[in-house]
Amino acid sequence: MPSSNRYYREFPSDRDLSMMHFQSSPLKEIGQWIAQHNMNVGDFKNWVTSNQANYILRHDNRGFEIRGMNINDEAGTERAWFKWPTNREQLRDYNSVISVVQQVTSAFQSGSGFWADENVVENSNNNSRIKWDKKFVKNMPTNEAGSLDNFKNGNKVIQYKVGKYNKYISPYTFQKLAKMSPTSAYNKPKTQILFKNPFTRANVKREEIKFMVLKDAATKIQSAVRGKIARKK
Repeated sequence: MPSSNRYYREFPSDRDLSMMHFQSSPLKEIGQWIAQHNMNVGDFKNWVTSNQANYILRHDNRGFEIRGMNINDEAGTERAWFKWPTNREQLRDYNSVISVVQQVTSAFQSGSGFWADENVVENSNNNSRIKWDKKFVKNMPTNEAGSLDNFKNGNKVIQYKVGKYNKYISPYTFQKLAKMSPTSAYNKPKTQILFKNPFTRANVKREEIKFMVLKDAATKIQSAVRGKIARKK
C-alpha cells in the first residue's frame, strides 16, 4: 500500500488506548521500553528504526506499523499505522496507561480479584488530586538525577533533599527511580520508602518529597508590580 493511502492514527493516547487491546504484546513491549530506557522522541525513533522491536514491522517518515494489535492475534494479522510521537509527554502518557493496566492484570492474577482491580484504577485517576505547589526560583535548577538539562518555567518536578540542599527530578525520572508513577507515590503513606537517593543511597520516604511547579521568580515580581499599578488606577 502506498504511504499516501495509509491511515495513520495518532500516537496512542489515553483515549486511543481505551479503544484498543491493552494486553496485546506490542503495546506492552512499547510501554516497557519507554519506561526502562527513559526515552525521549529521538530515542523512540532510534529504537523503532534499529529493528529491535519485535512487533513493529515497518516505518516511514510519518510513523510506524504495529502488528498483533489483538491479544489473541498471535499470527499478527491485525495491524495499524501510528504517527511518530511529537513530544515526551505523549510517551509518558502512554507508559502511564500501560503501567496501570499491568497493575490491574497483576491484581487479578494474584487472586486479589475485582476489588483490587477497582482500587488500582481509582488510584490511577487521581492525577488531578496531586497538589503541585508553586516553587519560585531565581535560576532554574537541573534535573539532577536525569538528563542534567535545566528545567523550564512551568515544569513539574519532585523535590527532595541531599543534606541541606534541595534537588529536583522530573516526574519521568522519578518514575524510573521509584518504579511507580507520581500519582501512586502521592497516595502512599508518609513512611513509605519510594526510592534510594541517587547521591547518598539513603532511602527516600514519601514525607521527604514535595510535588512542585517551578516558576521564575521574576514573573512573581512582575505580577506584583502590575497588581500594584492596577490598584492605583
